[in-house]
Amino acid sequence: MVPERLEQATMEKVECIFSYRNGLYKGRLVQSMAGGVLVDVEEGVLLTGESLFLWFSVHGQYCLYAAQVMRVDVALQDRTVRGVQLGFLQSLSVSQDSGLQLGVVVGETLQEHLSCKMARLALKEFSFALAPETKVLFGLSGKVQFVVQFAEFSVHLHCEVQQRLVLPSFVLYKTSIQGTSDVGLLREAIQRLRGG
Repeated sequence: MVPERLEQATMEKVECIFSYRNGLYKGRLVQSMAGGVLVDVEEGVLLTGESLFLWFSVHGQYCLYAAQVMRVDVALQDRTVRGVQLGFLQSLSVSQDSGLQLGVVVGETLQEHLSCKMARLALKEFSFALAPETKVLFGLSGKVQFVVQFAEFSVHLHCEVQQRLVLPSFVLYKTSIQGTSDVGLLREAIQRLRGG
């Protein structure tokens, strides 16, 4: 059974972003089916058996899923386009706002407080989505110091911006983590974002 938000997104042919291997790629959710969804994505981008993260927004809800590529070169509804079947869908985050506050440090001063719509954190990578009206834009290959803030603690991340993709509903950034103020707190932040 396909989760409700994914069902809605496929009915409305919502644009999405895949976080896959070392990059971000745009696609479109086009059809739900038993055990998964079909997506329209550039040919050759996704390979069978690979794992990825799927980012999209529908009806003001920001959704982040883990998924696996089940089949490629699948005929979509009108048979004029070939797509990819995603399965083993696991919801990581569905909310109007992740609740995660992101501080941006310039020099030694905390300058900006941004509200992340969605975020994914690993030991070497930090990806996050901001509302499209957010005035702050981070340049590619730029070095940025972020403060990831939770109610009980915060952790500093020294990052390099690797990629940025813009959809009408959000802007997604993918950064590599170059250093942190505290590896233990980074691990705790990773667990917190996973719902642990």
